[in-house]
Order: sequence, then C-alpha cells, then structure tokens
Amino acid sequence: MLWNCKRCGSCCIKLPKRLQLLNDEVEFFPKYSYENYLAGGFSKSDLKPIVYKLKKKRCPMYDEKVGCTIYENRPIVCKAFPVIINSLDGYCKNVKYEQGYSVPSELIVYAEERSKKFALLINNIRENNMKLWVYKNSKWRIGNKKDLLKLFKLPKEFK
Repeated sequence: MLWNCKRCGSCCIKLPKRLQLLNDEVEFFPKYSYENYLAGGFSKSDLKPIVYKLKKKRCPMYDEKVGCTIYENRPIVCKAFPVIINSLDGYCKNVKYEQGYSVPSELIVYAEERSKKFALLINNIRENNMKLWVYKNSKWRIGNKKDLLKLFKLPKEFK
C-alpha cells in the first residue's frame, strides 16, 4: 500500500461508518455529536459507558478551512487511518495498492494501540463479572461475540 496524507479531509467528511470513540477521546467532542455505544454493567441501571459513537458520518471537529480542529488530540482511529476503517476501496484517493509495498509501521502501532485499549476495557468487564451492553436503536441490549468482533475488525486489505 502506498499512502501519503494530503490532509484533504475526505476521511473526516465522508466516513464510511460512524467513528467509535473511547472514554479518553470523547472529551474532545461536543456532547451533541456522539451517543453511547458499548457499556459494562450488571444491569441497565448501573451501566458505565466505555465506547461512544459519532451520531453522523461526518466528524464535527473537521473545519473546511483549517482541517482537524483537534489534530493533536484526535482519536486513535484517526491516527491509524487508513488501517482501521473496515473498507478502503475507493474511499481515500491517496491510498494506492501496489504489490511490494507494506503498511507504514506507525499506522500499525496505532491500530495495535487501539486494539489493546479495547481489549483492556473488555477484560475489565469480564474480570468484574459484568456484562457487555450495546446501545442500538435507542435501547441497551446485552452484547454478544459478534459485537466484540466488530471492534477488532481490520480492513479486508490487511487480512
């Protein structure tokens, strides 16, 4: 893969899916822009959100004139782009797939860091005998293995 970021913003304004944000990342976003996604708890009454999701497929922190307004504090998923997004086909015009090229190592480091953070959150839930809860269609439901696999999914280009 050849990739050279031109900071054009296409990854910020044309997200293929809504970004997932961790607790330490959500503080940089306005409250109106995200919703709960995953939580740990014994019942609905004691849930502790651990992952949030943007409400729209456009990042509210991107400004057409200046670019990313939280660039130094952007989420890991943004730092690891284009490794983390589930499909890159035709998504970023600056990504080219050519035989013999590999993914830049710093992007792999960010992707691994994100996976480790998710794993720590999930392990904490398990160690405390809590359940994983998923917020979907304005309701909480008990999560399953399929929900967990979505968190760690890498693009098909990197499998």
